Amino acid sequence: MADQRAKTQLFKNYRYALYATDVKFQPSNRPSGRFDETKRYFSNKRKMYGLKLEASVSYPGICVGLSRCYPGSISDLTIVVQTQDFHLQMLQKSNETLLEEDNGEGWENYSHM
Repeated sequence: MADQRAKTQLFKNYRYALYATDVKFQPSNRPSGRFDETKRYFSNKRKMYGLKLEASVSYPGICVGLSRCYPGSISDLTIVVQTQDFHLQMLQKSNETLLEEDNGEGWENYSHM
């Protein structure tokens, strides 16, 4: 974050964010096999077969985190919860980051992270 702030490469709407995260659905053909095996890859939301993955991208467009592929029937929230170790690791503040002045809302509540 210190490097991004020094280069003034921050998100326009929320400049305290380190990266943006989204779950992407990648459509595919119906897998071969029995129905019991293939229904894991069917997304009721999109009415398609496919895989999902979570990607985290920092402001200049650099991918900082990419999850493994999950079947299409797994919810986005489940994927985020299963990859929370990565997100908690990214929230850790270094000693030099703790010394930076932070006037954002809620800074007193989260200064110990």
